[in-house]
Amino acid sequence: MKSSTNSSITVTFTDLLNVKTYELRAWPKGQFTGNINSPRATSYEGSSIPEMTIDGLQQGTQYTLVLRAICNAGVTTQLVTLNGFTKSSFARKEVSKANEMLVYPNPLKLEKITVSFGNSGQSSRVLIYDTTGKMIFNKITDKNAVNLNRSDFGSIGIYFIKVEQHNKTITKKVIIQ
Repeated sequence: MKSSTNSSITVTFTDLLNVKTYELRAWPKGQFTGNINSPRATSYEGSSIPEMTIDGLQQGTQYTLVLRAICNAGVTTQLVTLNGFTKSSFARKEVSKANEMLVYPNPLKLEKITVSFGNSGQSSRVLIYDTTGKMIFNKITDKNAVNLNRSDFGSIGIYFIKVEQHNKTITKKVIIQ
């Protein structure tokens, strides 16, 4: 019996600032090694909009989906890994950024870093802490992303960016070089 390869998974997500291209790749569950180039993905899709459909998947198969964004300066974000399952000829996966924060580029070598989080229209507090726990930056915003300058961090080193939104808190480590 031949497996059907006409299944698709669509992923939608919050658009990030300064992104040139999004990439979505799929591997059968258990085959993704953490390296997007090896082994080769079963399917690949590139787009400039925050909704992509990845085709050519086998019906009834579990997949690991990896999403990354490439900003205008050519720097990539961290990889976002999702698990998807093709139950029928079409599956849809919604990526909620309410519990996720992207910080890019990281490490910061240039002048600006972008912190993208949650949904726009919700009040959020963005805080930066140094390794001693001292708060060095505090800003309230209703946007879903902020651009921070190198000068917001102080000197070269490790910092922690914390975003508080409603009753949720997300913290990410960032390296300033």
